[in-house]
Amino acid sequence: MHIIALNAGSLIRVYESPSISAVLTTTGRLVDSAQRRIQETGSWLTRVMLPGGLRVGQPGYVATLQVRMLHAHMRRLALNRGYDASADGHPINQVDLGRTWMDFTLTAYTAEGLLGFGLSSREQADLYRYWWCVAHLLGIDERLVRGITGNEAAARLDAVFQAVTGPVTEDSAVLADATLESATSALHGLLHVPRELARPALNALARRIHGDAVCQDLRIPPAPIADAWLGPVLSGLALARERRRRDPRQWQAAIDRNLATALDLAARPARPTAYQRGATGSAD
Repeated sequence: MHIIALNAGSLIRVYESPSISAVLTTTGRLVDSAQRRIQETGSWLTRVMLPGGLRVGQPGYVATLQVRMLHAHMRRLALNRGYDASADGHPINQVDLGRTWMDFTLTAYTAEGLLGFGLSSREQADLYRYWWCVAHLLGIDERLVRGITGNEAAARLDAVFQAVTGPVTEDSAVLADATLESATSALHGLLHVPRELARPALNALARRIHGDAVCQDLRIPPAPIADAWLGPVLSGLALARERRRRDPRQWQAAIDRNLATALDLAARPARPTAYQRGATGSAD
C-alpha cells in the first residue's frame, strides 16, 4: 500500500510543481534517473519511519540530513546550469519543501485512506508530530508546518502552497508517466500483478486521488473498467482492515510483520543512493 500511495499519490503530486520539474530537467535527472530516484525515495522513507529512526546518528536521521545536503548541492548545480530563478523561484525553496512535506503526509494519508488503509485521528496526530521532526531536519521553516496535527489543517495550508504553485508542465507529465511505470513494475515484481492490469488500476487510482482535471493535464488516461472493479476491491480491503483493528492480537501481529519487513528492506545491501553521494557533492 505504501508503494502504491507513494507513486500514485505523493510523487505524482510532487512533480506537479513546475519548479521541481525544472530543477530535475536542468540537472539532467528528469527521466533517465526516474525509477532509481523513486526507489531511493522509498528507501529513505523506510529508514525515516522505522521506530527510533530519527534519533541522532540513526539511519533515518543520517539519511534525512544527507537529503538536505543533496538539496543544497542540487540548488547550486541547477543555478550553474541555467535554471531560471526569475521564472520558477529559487530552486528547492521553502514552498517546494513545504509542498513536498504535504505530499508525504496529507497526500499519502489521503491516498492510503482511499485504498482502505485510513488512519484514526489519534494516529494522524502522532504521525504529523513525527513529521515535524522530519521537517526540522530538512530545513523547512517550522512556522509553515508546526502545529498541524490532522488532515483538515494540513489541507488548509496545502491550498496556500497550491495557490502559489504554477500550472503543470510537459516535464510534469513525463515524470508522472515514469512514476506510474515504476509502480507498475513494482506491482508486477512484488505481487505478480500482470502489467496490463496494474497500469490501468494505477491510472484509475491516480484519478481518484488527484482528480480528473489534474490527471488530464498530466496525460493520465481514464480507466473506467479498472475504476469499476476497484470499488469493491477497495471496500473489501477497508473491511478486512477494520476487522483486524477490532482484534488487538491480529492488529499487533500485522504491525510486527510490517516492521520485520521494513527492517529487512533497510538491512539489504545496496549501492550508494543519490542522497548519500550528494552529501559529498557527487550526486550528478
